[in-house]
Amino acid sequence: MRKRGFRTVWVFALNSFVVYVIFTRLFGEPFNPAAQTPQLWREFVLEAALPIIGIVLELINSKFARWMNVGYLALAGAYWLEETVRWGSDSYLGVLLILAVILLTMSGITESIYRRTTNTPLIAVNS
Repeated sequence: MRKRGFRTVWVFALNSFVVYVIFTRLFGEPFNPAAQTPQLWREFVLEAALPIIGIVLELINSKFARWMNVGYLALAGAYWLEETVRWGSDSYLGVLLILAVILLTMSGITESIYRRTTNTPLIAVNS
């Protein structure tokens, strides 16, 4: 029970942080509701949907929670890594590369947390 609690707290904290980063990237730090457009809100809802669905799946203990919470981070990291390769001469190459490495690292940490907190039954070996 303690393992699952730790995993739930990790997934909630990480996915909430991802949603916060998406929000500040789209709307800026001094949030001004009057200056926002419906297009920005739609983009926020579409980008924040995966982390929010990951939290919900973890809370209801779905078998797809692991796929969602590790997968969207790995997919986003792979996407930004591909963007780094594609825009190799761009001045933001370092930023894209750092973002890709952070996302892939968070994916790996989340996967290792899932492996360590999953209850696997012991297999009896007959001699």
